[in-house]
Parts: sequence; structure tokens; C-alpha cells
Amino acid sequence: PLNMDCADGPGSTLLSLPDTVLACIIEIAAVLCARPETLGGLPVPNDDGSLVGHRFVKITMVCRRFRDVCRNLVVAEWLTLGWDPWQQSKPPQLTPPQLSSCLDRFHAVGAVSLSSCHSVASLFPRLPSTLTGLDLSFCYELDDELLQALVQALPRLQTLHLEDCEEVTDAGVIALARAYPDLTVITLDSLGITDMALAALATHCPRLTCLRLANSPEITDDGVCCLVDSLEALRFLTLRFLPEVTTTGLLQISDKCPLLQSLNLEGCTGVGNIGVWEVARRCTQLRELNLYGCVNVTSEGVEELETIAPHVTTVTPPQGVRYEGAAAKAISVM
Repeated sequence: PLNMDCADGPGSTLLSLPDTVLACIIEIAAVLCARPETLGGLPVPNDDGSLVGHRFVKITMVCRRFRDVCRNLVVAEWLTLGWDPWQQSKPPQLTPPQLSSCLDRFHAVGAVSLSSCHSVASLFPRLPSTLTGLDLSFCYELDDELLQALVQALPRLQTLHLEDCEEVTDAGVIALARAYPDLTVITLDSLGITDMALAALATHCPRLTCLRLANSPEITDDGVCCLVDSLEALRFLTLRFLPEVTTTGLLQISDKCPLLQSLNLEGCTGVGNIGVWEVARRCTQLRELNLYGCVNVTSEGVEELETIAPHVTTVTPPQGVRYEGAAAKAISVM
């Protein structure tokens, strides 16, 4: 902790300090504020991008001038104001005034997580219009109509997470795709969407590099094929628990995604050895492959990966398949 106690009242001590001493103090503040931690106890993501297990720096600043100097130096890349629903039992009741007060502690904020917050529509007008990233995961009241309000309030989003927003349908995703042509990262887990949503992303969001889809049983090979036909920049693709995605979709991925680095097929019961082999062989940038829950991928299929795709350094095999190759990895969720 850094404590600046001014006996003669706020600001009086620093105003009388020589410029050289003041410059040193400002430099100290800049170093503290540049660390991936927090000013005043507000959490931001860890180095690996996770939003849990936050670290904190507590700076006690009595002097008003020192406080203002620090504020002007702080740029928050990710500001987390929501809660992780897997670790907290009660979602936070973040009010618009509280949000404004938090944002006012920073000179600039690049992205904000409001995960699990209630009444998020009332918070949208308080968010800076320059925001480029937003996490609205587990905001259960979020629907297509509220997404229209989001588009109006935040016109520059490039990263958007909508995990478990079950009221969002194709119409909402289509509106987002049209509004955000510069979108590079989007999470669409457990939404009521179909192939129509994927077609909209393919048409309007050519810069997508990271896409996460999960638990949407109406997404089929047709949607995946349409998607990858137009998104050759994809590097990270998650297709978890999509039973209608089969080898046909994987063959199209192998043909259209030369830059793919990570592919998560957990729970995709329709994929088999041939599709997995083709993706691993033809996507030469691929490093991580998750096959947990792919019941039609056999132990022979997994073993063959080491021969045809030595560049794949991490493989999570299906349950019940024993694999001890160089790329073997314990069960994990990417």
C-alpha cells in the first residue's frame, strides 16, 4: 500500500514540493498503475485473461493532487464489475451511479465485464461510448430488444461475450452482426440460435478471429460451412455440444481455416476419425484439439494424430480413450 498523509490538508504538501521530487512521485504512481492489478480495489483480468482470482493493489491517497495525477495515468484494459456465477451465490446489484463512480477512477477504460449483473439495460447509458469490449455473460434478462439498446449505446464493440443469455435469438445476433462489422471476438454459449445467426456473422463480421458456440442444438453443418466459407481469419473456434455438427462440417473447416490454432469439439457426438484427421492434417497452425465427449472418435483415431499432425501439441482425448502420446493432455475445457 502507498500512503500519502498531508498534515496541512489535502494538496498542501505536494504543492510545495520541488518539481524533481514531484516527478519522482508521479513516476511511482505510473508504475503502480501500469501493473495488471487494480486502483482502489477494482478487479481486472489476470495475465491469462481469466476474470476470477483477482489480484489487488490498494492505494490510499489523501492528497487531492496526487489522486488526480494517478487518475490521469490509469488506463484499464478490462474492468470487471460483475461476478463469476460459479464462485458467487448472489449476483451483484450494480446501480448506474455505482458504475459511474467506478468508471470515474480511470482515465480510460477499454472493456468492461458486467457478468451476472441485473438490470443491465439501465447501465448501458453509463458506459463510455468508446468501449471496445463487453462481457454480458449470465445476464439472464438480456434479450433481442435489449441488444438493440446496446447497439445504440456502444457503437465500437470488437469483443462481446454472451454466455448463457438464453433469451437472445437469431434476430438479436443478426442485429449485432450488422452493427459491429469490426467484431473480432464473440461468445455465443447456450443461446437460442440457429444457422441463420452464423450466416449473419459470416456476411457482416469478416474480421472474426475467435468464435465460441455451445449448447445450441439447432446449429448444423450448413451453418458451420457457411460460417467458415467467409471467415478465413479464424484462429480460435469452439463448437461444444453441437450434436448436428458432423464430419462434413469438419472437412469444410479443414479447407477454409488455414490459420486455425485451437479447435474445441467437446461433446460433438457426430464427428468421427476422418474429419478430425483432416482438420489436424490440413490446419498446419493448429496447436490445441479438444475431443472430449466425441464418442465416435476412436483410440486408433487419436493415436494416428501423432503421425499425421505432429504440429498439434495438445490433445484432449475422448473419455475412455487411453492416449499417452506427446500431445496428450488431461481433461480440460478450452
